[in-house]
Amino acid sequence: MPTSKKVMIACVSFETVKVVQPAIHYDVDEIHLFHMGMRGVYKEFYDEVCDQLLKNKPSISIEEHNQNIMDFSELLRSLLNLVDSLKKCDVLINVSAGPSEFIAAGVIASHMSKGVTSFTVSSSEYTVKDPSIYYVDGKPVGMASAVLPPVEIPPFNIERYPDDVVAGLKRLHFRREHGLSVTAMAMIEDLKENGIWNYTLNDSCEKTDIKQKETMYYQRHFVTAWAENGWIDKSNRKVKYLITPVGKSVLKIFCDISEGSF
Repeated sequence: MPTSKKVMIACVSFETVKVVQPAIHYDVDEIHLFHMGMRGVYKEFYDEVCDQLLKNKPSISIEEHNQNIMDFSELLRSLLNLVDSLKKCDVLINVSAGPSEFIAAGVIASHMSKGVTSFTVSSSEYTVKDPSIYYVDGKPVGMASAVLPPVEIPPFNIERYPDDVVAGLKRLHFRREHGLSVTAMAMIEDLKENGIWNYTLNDSCEKTDIKQKETMYYQRHFVTAWAENGWIDKSNRKVKYLITPVGKSVLKIFCDISEGSF
């Protein structure tokens, strides 16, 4: 069965390895490079990135997007249009290279588009060895010595996950960590004991239907939500509801659970 084409979107300003190495790591088939200007230092960095990409993977397809990479609104519009045109591909957005406007637009575009993943890559070595270059007249200044007026980012509604669904995942992790049962009935009792269970039965409900209705609610409200968000792997036959790397990230962000507990 043929696999989807893997496509990366990145920005080239004054970085090379932060663009090239992730493309090699993910073995992408196509890369879209946003950059600004075809003269001087901008062209030199763009050409170097292209040369390194083709040297490491001659078959890679490089698509150029020459536009203002300092304009957030323009970037977000371009990224969303590009992502829409790549719906049949596995799309990755590199948000570790380029100006802050591209990084912000890249993260928002990935969250607004289904099946798109944004990623970061950290530096392990630095070109600049002498921090004194960030000083002027003996005082710390940084890379910029002057700035333009601030430009506000338009508000976008990115909804947070329901609290009870996240809390339920935390209880699933707790029970698995302590070797406790994670069957539907065991989880329902656990959610009730910890004040997470919000399902109220109808007064006319027969006692024989209670367990069935609660199980259906648990499956629909919790398990289905976990699976659809990619937090658990329901297909794993050895481990029931195995928490995925995405689920672990959710627990780290929203539940303050450290990496060492997984």
